[in-house]
Amino acid sequence: MSVLLAAAVFIARPFMRLWASWRQQDLSWMPRPTGAPHAVADGPSADRILIVGSGPAVGWGVASHDLALAGSLARALRSLTGRGVIVDVIATPQMTSANLAPIIGGARLSDYDAIVTTVGINDALTGTSMRAWRRNMHLALEVWRNRVAQGNLLLLVGATSITTIPTFVGGGGWLADLLVRRFNDITDRLADPLPTVRTLPLPAVPSPEGASGRHTPADYASWAAVIAHELAAPLDLAYSEHDSIEGRRRMRAVDRMTSGIADAPELVKRLHGAQASLDKIVTMAAAALHAPTAVLTVLGPDRQWHVARYGLDLEGVPLEQSFCAIAVRNEETLVVPDAPHDPRFADNPLVTMVDGIRYYAGMPLQDPQGRYFGALCVVDSRPRNVTTPTDLSVLRKLATAAQSTIWGAIFSEGARGGHQDAPASSLEKSAELLATPA
Repeated sequence: MSVLLAAAVFIARPFMRLWASWRQQDLSWMPRPTGAPHAVADGPSADRILIVGSGPAVGWGVASHDLALAGSLARALRSLTGRGVIVDVIATPQMTSANLAPIIGGARLSDYDAIVTTVGINDALTGTSMRAWRRNMHLALEVWRNRVAQGNLLLLVGATSITTIPTFVGGGGWLADLLVRRFNDITDRLADPLPTVRTLPLPAVPSPEGASGRHTPADYASWAAVIAHELAAPLDLAYSEHDSIEGRRRMRAVDRMTSGIADAPELVKRLHGAQASLDKIVTMAAAALHAPTAVLTVLGPDRQWHVARYGLDLEGVPLEQSFCAIAVRNEETLVVPDAPHDPRFADNPLVTMVDGIRYYAGMPLQDPQGRYFGALCVVDSRPRNVTTPTDLSVLRKLATAAQSTIWGAIFSEGARGGHQDAPASSLEKSAELLATPA
């Protein structure tokens, strides 16, 4: 059967690629997520997930990643584990199995507890041979095995039946369906001996809307529930193994640029266009936590910039005085109830000055390259013995809003070509990889 299928694919491949290209033109009108490829489900001790792929990972039919697979998976996992979830996405409609190895090889694996991949549809539609599929997946798994951090999990989600997608009914769909089944079987066999790798068949959703198969938030919620059920137990196990979790957090802390980012002045310039939105967020943070001061910071090699501030005149401080430089080393929000009694800050000039800092709560922020560059924080000249879970939840949500605003400003500036010398983001680098022919 495999020999006959391989021969049929070889003969039909030119037709399949023409047919797939023609049918994919019908998807050009369909909405896809805009904005930061990122979703968050609020909660403590957040697990971090990276979704890589095409098909369901792209988010066909919805306008934001919060409504697509990323947001649905974050919420589904939170309901199962009780912890927060942060989901990042690297996805394009053109991604194939040939892109997996370079993306996994370039990812900061220590930043993630699990990676979920969704490739196969494009390989099937364009007639990728079974030999090429096996080679591509074997290479991706070798890269994973050589780089995997303790406690990480790779979940390879199989492609759904091609003929259940209205856009691809008829034509080469039946042959692509045969390839999907063979691809999934090959992946199962390759992954079976690897303890940190799992495979998962993804069921077809009952009835995508319309003749073109537009997916709805309910479809993504259905897929996310299946994926979350597969991830929850391994994530719980990793979380319960204290030594492993602490080791993973230490690895993440080392990997972060906690002394500031070299291109901080460039980032500060990029954020000028988002000033009004960021000022609104810090004002809301101060009001929500009943604090006289709130600041959004960017950390350079020797300086902390205050790119948005409420109740503060200082435009920046030396890095050695920065509370935020310590905040970005933490997995969660840094809370300092009474700074003069904390040995890390007792001699800090910002603490010893008249009406100096007594209370600090800060949530670190990440740029699209995965670097922690600063924080959203609130400050008070009076100590606080209690910071409630509600306070932390509000600060976390506002930090997420600030991060989304910052990412939007970065992508907007990059699209206008206003900063040609700026370093490429991880997503821009991934786009280059995805442009590589399969």
